[in-house]
Amino acid sequence: MSTTRRPLRAVVARVLLPAALGLGALSVPAAAVGAATSRSGAPGRLAGSCPTLATARQRVEQGLATRSADLSRLDAVVAGAASLTSSDRATLETDLSDEANGLAALDQAAATAATCPALAEDRRAMVVTFRVGSVLAPEVDLVVLADRLSSLVATLTAYEPALRSAVAGAGGPGGAEALLADYEDRVRVAAGDLSGLTATLLAQTPAGYPANRAVFTQALAAEKAARRQVRAATADGHRLLAGPAPATTTTSG
Repeated sequence: MSTTRRPLRAVVARVLLPAALGLGALSVPAAAVGAATSRSGAPGRLAGSCPTLATARQRVEQGLATRSADLSRLDAVVAGAASLTSSDRATLETDLSDEANGLAALDQAAATAATCPALAEDRRAMVVTFRVGSVLAPEVDLVVLADRLSSLVATLTAYEPALRSAVAGAGGPGGAEALLADYEDRVRVAAGDLSGLTATLLAQTPAGYPANRAVFTQALAAEKAARRQVRAATADGHRLLAGPAPATTTTSG
């Protein structure tokens, strides 16, 4: 009779490499918090003394066009985010649609405004009510990244029983038990970093700005921390994979 101990490296390769590949293109969104908030400024007054109605209208229309372009980018981000949960996707799509409808209505109002004061009010509404760059953009980018990280954490968590069995029954490189313990601990910490994060992000509104900038900053820090834990857990799996394969024992009878 012949018996062969199943190599630990084969088990780790099968269960960890798919999760590791999911990290290949992972990056913190550039729009989140920093770049996205730079365009939002205080409402202020309509620039200049309104020398002509056409000039004042053009300034408002330029601001609306910038926000519409940002919305188009965000629509594409949501549409292409495979890891978004169905509920988060539905919420973001509704938010983006509402924002687009509001901007369209404001564009019509600006097009028919007959005075500079009326256009000044339209500009104030555009900046205060439609904070695409300062609220909606970081909200979308951070929710997408949180859901992607959560999906990876769920994948790594689901593989823990198989890895425990492999370490216990198949042998492995020296320190395999410690590597597995570190893997499990890092996955647990990452899950904690992400807990409740999307609900907090989706609750942010334009009225909460600028105070909610702190929410986005903290969320970004939590996601960076979770990403570090996920990568470290995957590295533990790679170290298990790189260890010497257990010997094959053959018994004749």
